[in-house]
Amino acid sequence: MTARSIKERLKAGEKVLAGWVYGLTPVTAEIMAIAGYSALLIDQEHGPTELQMIHSQTVAAESRGAQVMVRVPSHDPNHVKRLLDMGISTVMFPMVDSVADAEAVVAACYYPPRGRRGLATGGIRASGYGHDTKGYFDSIPVRQMVMAQIETLGGLDAVEKIAAVDGVDMLFVGPNDLSTSLGHLGQGDHPTVRKAIDRIIAAAKAKGKWLGTVPTKERDAKALFALGFDLVISGSDVALLREAVANHVKAQSPS
Repeated sequence: MTARSIKERLKAGEKVLAGWVYGLTPVTAEIMAIAGYSALLIDQEHGPTELQMIHSQTVAAESRGAQVMVRVPSHDPNHVKRLLDMGISTVMFPMVDSVADAEAVVAACYYPPRGRRGLATGGIRASGYGHDTKGYFDSIPVRQMVMAQIETLGGLDAVEKIAAVDGVDMLFVGPNDLSTSLGHLGQGDHPTVRKAIDRIIAAAKAKGKWLGTVPTKERDAKALFALGFDLVISGSDVALLREAVANHVKAQSPS
């Protein structure tokens, strides 16, 4: 795995524009990488993708120079372990609501004594199937990144403490769930939601953590980068296909 990881790019001061992958095909991931996305997030929280397809999508994306992140459906350490063994170095955890949650997701990503991840490097893709176990061990602190989503009232209330947890590399703002939790369903630009996002930004900056999010109706990726975000996931395979097909049918319709 010679390409620079997302963590390495962020550490170098780069901004990262990523795309969402919901579809069940490596072709989609490869097309998005060829189009210019240098990072892709495969969504297991709301998408149907299972581990074998993640493997195929990852190989396809990496063959075109894109790094892959996965948003897991829960904090289950057994699931996380299998993704890390596959070579996924960046994991997004939804609904990190407390310090205990933050400490648990970090522990799921690291070997003892720092964490609780099980060891089986001889047969996993992350170590080159055992060809470079030492190189893989050495790469973990350099490449591995834990993204904690702050998207609930509980997470917001504890955000300063979550940001202080060692091993949490990025706070990722989920404006849709956050707005819902604050009583403004789907209103990511509501003043109350904006105020909450400002608090998350301040908490991350105070502890030297990176910031990630998705665009809202009033803030596109460029605006969010200017606001101080380091990673923005903008555009999904499903949405881009939906819009392109709808526009094509409208333009080509005989009536």
